[in-house]
Amino acid sequence: MILDIRYQVAVTPTMKKVSQSYFDETVKSNMELFDLQVDDAIAESIQSFNLEGVDLSDIVKDMVKYEKGHPCVLAIKELKECLENSYDKHIVSEALRSLQLHSNSDPAVRKLLIDMNAVNILVSLCGLHVVVDNFDLCASLLNVLSKIIKGHSDSVNEDHIKKVINLLLKQVDELDENSFTDSKFNLIAGVYSVLHLSCTRNEKNRIFISETQAITKTVTFLSKIADLIENFPFNTFYPALKHGCAFLRSLTHDDDFDVEFGFGSENARTIAKSDSCLEVFVILISKISNSSNTIGISDLFQTLSTIITREDLCTKFASLNGIDILMQSIYSNMKSIVIVSSGLMLLQAVCGSDACKLSVGNWSMHDTSGPQLIVDIFEEYINSPVVTKYLSCVIAVLTLRQPGIAKSLITSGASIYLIKTLELHLSNPPTVRAACRAIRNCVSRSPELRSSFLTDSGTDTNLEMLLNCVLKIPSCCDAAKEALRDLNCKVELQELWKGHP
Repeated sequence: MILDIRYQVAVTPTMKKVSQSYFDETVKSNMELFDLQVDDAIAESIQSFNLEGVDLSDIVKDMVKYEKGHPCVLAIKELKECLENSYDKHIVSEALRSLQLHSNSDPAVRKLLIDMNAVNILVSLCGLHVVVDNFDLCASLLNVLSKIIKGHSDSVNEDHIKKVINLLLKQVDELDENSFTDSKFNLIAGVYSVLHLSCTRNEKNRIFISETQAITKTVTFLSKIADLIENFPFNTFYPALKHGCAFLRSLTHDDDFDVEFGFGSENARTIAKSDSCLEVFVILISKISNSSNTIGISDLFQTLSTIITREDLCTKFASLNGIDILMQSIYSNMKSIVIVSSGLMLLQAVCGSDACKLSVGNWSMHDTSGPQLIVDIFEEYINSPVVTKYLSCVIAVLTLRQPGIAKSLITSGASIYLIKTLELHLSNPPTVRAACRAIRNCVSRSPELRSSFLTDSGTDTNLEMLLNCVLKIPSCCDAAKEALRDLNCKVELQELWKGHP
């Protein structure tokens, strides 16, 4: 069925759009005209609009199935009524269950709820119920709010953020061994989830949050976890720790396409220098490592890797025995791909300092040196494009201006695994580029190491052939040329600009 929708659509620079009511009327017309069941009529309508080039991403496709109204619409109306007339937590809980059930999978439903002022209703209800210590209900309100605002951070304004941060400040200030409850930690986790999603691709919200006490209070919260960790089950802390770390990382991103220059790097520096932040992270990692639970270490590693962005921060981390704790954690959790990957990310960040590179090169545990540990991880995860990319990045940064470390890595067998990385992951450009950089840095100041890459016991390693294959990958050809040049192999370098007309 081809529809004349010229007067029913809003035309955008990309695609046309129809209103929800017009889509619903079209479905009903198809049911009557063609005697179709509701599901068939919906499918027919979707196909017709797609043929007309109409964007249906904001349309709730099954709205006509509900004679009394969509369950989410009814639920948000009920919550609004609770906000105005009654604070009955049982009614609120029932409405939240309906929202969770129906809004999880459909982005159009979330957009509809936002248009119905759901963000303001949920934040206001949370403020009312936290006063009477309904912490579980507040946590549920924030969890539903997180699901609704995912991908719609612009629906959260400064007033909403201010109210949510006030919740955080109060809960963290009151948190101690005597006031410890699972409900409070669930509430704090919900707060961090909302703050994290409010920052995603939204520089305006990031700037506003960074100017509040949210960062310093988060460091205080992590410090309190470190104090309480030995007295309570860690699984109770973990959701709040996980979302708190994700929130801190979100402040360091520059992902808002509407802003030319973001303040992610400034925020990273602010976090790292806030209230003994690095000390708190190192203590937490150490205490978690000493317990039987290793869950949470990767969250801390990932967060540290985003906030350690300067030489002084690298050396401060090292002065806190951070490198030894990091290397021990990787060594002790070799079978955990999550801890290994996040540990390598942090290792790459820390080794931006020449002093830290030397510390890693000189590290040893149970006759395993730092370079040997890196090669052992290569052997364990050679089939993983993600881990081999991180390993290659670590080798590239370790060997930059450090021929001694390059020699140690090659002696430990790194060259073999860098070649294997190219062989196995030629279809993964980021991994290929990282391996090329690692090869280049290993030999650029150590010409005597070239033979370790080009021959193995007198046999050709086929590295030159592999790098020539990489030349055919547009996003990797420059990295391959640089590696071929530093290996003293034949390479055709093009002079793109000669400096004269």
